[in-house]
Amino acid sequence: MDKYFVIVAFGLLAVAFYVMFPLNSFDRQSIFGKNVLITGISDITSEQIAYEYSKLQARIFLAGHNAGQLEKVTLKCRELGAKQVDFIATDLNDFAGRQNMIAKVERFLKRIDHVVINHGSDTVDWWIGSAKNITEQLIEVNHLIISNLEIASLAMPMLSDSRGNIGIVTSTKCPPRKNSNGTCLLTTNANAMQEIARALRQELERRNNGVSVTMCLLEPLANRYPKTSIGCCDNYAKAAENRALAIIGGIVNREHQVHHPWSSTVATLMDKLFPIKTG
Repeated sequence: MDKYFVIVAFGLLAVAFYVMFPLNSFDRQSIFGKNVLITGISDITSEQIAYEYSKLQARIFLAGHNAGQLEKVTLKCRELGAKQVDFIATDLNDFAGRQNMIAKVERFLKRIDHVVINHGSDTVDWWIGSAKNITEQLIEVNHLIISNLEIASLAMPMLSDSRGNIGIVTSTKCPPRKNSNGTCLLTTNANAMQEIARALRQELERRNNGVSVTMCLLEPLANRYPKTSIGCCDNYAKAAENRALAIIGGIVNREHQVHHPWSSTVATLMDKLFPIKTG
């Protein structure tokens, strides 16, 4: 009885919170003229983030490995109202690529207000059970963490001048009870990045440099909208737009964490309160 009372009470609290604090609520006027660096433009989430910043007339620098995709997104950003747009096609897995990106950003933007780091994959495969496979997955996670930290570190002088904001985007297996691909890699990556973000935030607060760090935990869109489903394209695009606004809102509001969809927050808490027993 107590268990169900907690579930109902928490559900009512979640509804009340949703009504009082609507999703994607942030001061859109504060974005006007901001200088924004967005990585991972080959991913639909970063692409949509660029479009939403463009609608708010920001100055945008895009980075990714696909030159054709970058050119397409750059053109659309200009159509949507971005004050200025430039890009670099480079391999962000390579330190020289990250250095080249920051050097070009410094020449183009001079300073940075927001950095959105989305350097990873939204879709991963199952762990096949071998030691070699799990090692490869963990090495990939390690590379992602190093890349994200170095991008943040290289951008820090410009961010410190503006007392700016960092948004780190990663996929996670949520809700925790849903059976989905890539459980091992997604969970390891998300947990590692949360700890790194927490440590980075504490270090920045200790230095009192005014830079905020927002961890954005996203359920992979492919899990919620499989390509075989009816109307998947429209739903996929709308979900990408909603998650982009949630990410931007979290960065602007200097929140510690953003969960999308918002229901994943409830699911994660319920999993901790009432864990599934095995065996």
